[in-house]
Amino acid sequence: MSKKIEIITFVIIVAIAALLRLYQIGNVPPSPDWDEVSLGYNAYSIMLTGRDEYGELLPVIMRSFDDYKPALYSYFIIPFIKIFGLNTISVRLPSVVFGIIAVIATYFLTKELFKNSNIKFEICLPRLFAKQIFRGNLKLEIP
Repeated sequence: MSKKIEIITFVIIVAIAALLRLYQIGNVPPSPDWDEVSLGYNAYSIMLTGRDEYGELLPVIMRSFDDYKPALYSYFIIPFIKIFGLNTISVRLPSVVFGIIAVIATYFLTKELFKNSNIKFEICLPRLFAKQIFRGNLKLEIP
């Protein structure tokens, strides 16, 4: 495969991945779940005060609804809340960004592992499937 076709194919795959993840981001699913609400609220609280809803200063583990989550995702939400305000889209955008980065990283990793092969595109394609997009929207700490 020529270099030009490879670049065009890569750009198309990344564009499709971005489009599938961004389409109706604020409306699908129709309302935020309680994890999104708690992560967004705690990110907003940390942005304003440096403390979570329980008054913990820059927590490593986030407590919400008597459930404990790693706080890292809340910290990733902060810049999006700063730019777009506190809303569903701001809470979901980091997941979209990481999903697109996963497609790009998968491509370059397979390019290194399987030199001179078109397999890198076949390996990137499953990242475009609904299951991967759905799992990316769950905000889970596990891949």
